[in-house]
Amino acid sequence: MEKKDRILKILFPSAAVLFAAAFILFILVLMREPVPKDADFSAIREALLREGLTGNMREASERDMKISYGMLPSDFPEALHFTPMTYMDVDELLLVRTSGDEQTEEIMEACEAYRDRQMNVFENYGTDQYTLLSSALLYSNGSYAVYSVGPHAEEALALIRSMTER
Repeated sequence: MEKKDRILKILFPSAAVLFAAAFILFILVLMREPVPKDADFSAIREALLREGLTGNMREASERDMKISYGMLPSDFPEALHFTPMTYMDVDELLLVRTSGDEQTEEIMEACEAYRDRQMNVFENYGTDQYTLLSSALLYSNGSYAVYSVGPHAEEALALIRSMTER
């Protein structure tokens, strides 16, 4: 009986330590940031259009991006921008592949500044637009930055993330 008790005294703490280590590893895997992958922007564009996630938007010109964000698409390795159909709409989608963390931070700051300007414009009279802008989605992961506003903002971001992350 003594031998069995000694084995249990060693085995139980060892099993508890192994279980704790496995649990911590599981939590770390869940918390890890998704890894960006090279994405085909034309495929993303087609998927967004096919799914109807650009409903109240039109494809933006270089000038549109310069006016809104103070940057040109040519400032980035790749950019995809859908802008509102009219001046009273705020539905918008911007996806940019940047050349590094510094440029990603720069575009995210430009998106926040643009959203804040838009919110100031619609604050006192455009309640629907203000509500949409209040729930605007800003997301970055590695060399990708996304700004999404509108009734399909979450779906558009989910689609983009599914095509840009492993």
